[in-house]
Amino acid sequence: MNSKFQIIDILYLFFSVFLFTGCQKENFVVEAPVDRTVLVYMLANNNLSEYANQNIELMLSAASKGALNGGNLIVYLDDKKGNSQLIRITQSKEYKVIKKYGERNSANSMVLKEVIEDMMSMYPAKDYGLIFWGHGSGWMEGTTSQTMYNLQKRNLSGLPLTRAYGVDGNYWMNIDDLVEGIPDNTFHFILFDVCYMAGIETAYALRNKTEFLIASATEVMGNGYPYDLIIPHIYRNSLVLENICESFYHYYTQQTYPYASVSLIHSESLDSLARVVKKIRNIYKEKYLLPDRTSIQQFGRNEFNNKFFDMNDFISNVVPTDSEEYKEFSNQLQLAIPYVNYTNSFFEIALEKYCGLSIYIPLPNEKNDFYDNLEWSKAINN
Repeated sequence: MNSKFQIIDILYLFFSVFLFTGCQKENFVVEAPVDRTVLVYMLANNNLSEYANQNIELMLSAASKGALNGGNLIVYLDDKKGNSQLIRITQSKEYKVIKKYGERNSANSMVLKEVIEDMMSMYPAKDYGLIFWGHGSGWMEGTTSQTMYNLQKRNLSGLPLTRAYGVDGNYWMNIDDLVEGIPDNTFHFILFDVCYMAGIETAYALRNKTEFLIASATEVMGNGYPYDLIIPHIYRNSLVLENICESFYHYYTQQTYPYASVSLIHSESLDSLARVVKKIRNIYKEKYLLPDRTSIQQFGRNEFNNKFFDMNDFISNVVPTDSEEYKEFSNQLQLAIPYVNYTNSFFEIALEKYCGLSIYIPLPNEKNDFYDNLEWSKAINN
């Protein structure tokens, strides 16, 4: 995908002779444009911090073997000490600090916007990717209290930590804040190395930000994505996003805790999907607004119970599956989800049905003003 920020190579080479100064007086040079630059936005000032260095080591391992293929891999790291910096993954098995920002709340749309602008100005490319790393909660509203943070702590049974976006200290970035921090029509793909982000509410909000989303409707295990395996796919000349999804899925089928789900979501198809769902809601209004949620596949565990349901299973409980409306929905869903894969379960939740997108099904006694103001909710209800 060609970005509106793309300029001819000669102009970039001209600008590369100038030095820019970062917040802590680091000098950096604007590089000549490459085929692909990927930014990993890593919020590790939380209880996932132990995995941050592990994941960066996997990135360095892949880069040392030539996997970057001439591209740029840039990481924005807000670490356990609260220090934030922009680093570049290199082939030398050591990363290079590009810019230091100091201590700040990185779960903030203005900070996200600044980091993306820095990445694009310093490391221009014909094609951009963005990876979000850390905690999160799909469409759910974050908070500055400890409430959401506590949901992500290890449970008493001693099972491994999973990832659920945000948490810098105990600050979260709501989905509308996330959208505000990302420029339109810039990224070829956005990958969420966090939990519960393959929801229609999240995908629809980001539809103008990226061509494709890679995300999970369930949780993601604490180890996150196997970066040593996916980076070679990310930087191939002919990028096949399905290969990234496959690597993630097969990696977890071989682990002690073999739990994973992954969806590839095509943003261009989501407006048409919203129109079909709105039509079904209007025709089958009573069943849509008062479904029996107990019979519908859901993905949320513990405090996330009744927040993330399988979208296809929900719609098939509302509208007859032999109807024209359901056939139209099913066809559009297939266009929106070109790839999906999942294990048979995620801990105690049996994954009997998984279409690739979750959806929240609010009941009348669950009035949620935040949800009502999401773009998806407005699209199907107004």
